[in-house]
Order: sequence, then structure tokens, then C-alpha cells
Amino acid sequence: MTLLTALGLMTRTSLDGIDAAILKTDGERIVEPGPAAFFPYSRDLKVFIRR
Repeated sequence: MTLLTALGLMTRTSLDGIDAAILKTDGERIVEPGPAAFFPYSRDLKVFIRR
């Protein structure tokens, strides 16, 4: 069985940051969940996005 490593990214409508998660999959199922993290946007980036 060949496993793929996938990176998922999601932004929030509240514009507070971005979520990231890594997992291993066989293409149909999550075989192994990996680390996940939240990265908050800086104040300057929030101002830029809202323009």
C-alpha cells in the first residue's frame, strides 16, 4: 500500500489566522493523523486582508 502525506490549510471567516494539519492517507482513509497548528495573523496582515 502506498501512503501519501497531505497538508491541509484552512482560513477562518473571522480573519484571525490559518489552521494547518498534516496526515498520512491511502487515498481513501486517514491512516495516521499528524500534527496540527494554528497560526494567528499579524495586525498588519489583518488590515491588508480587510482592504
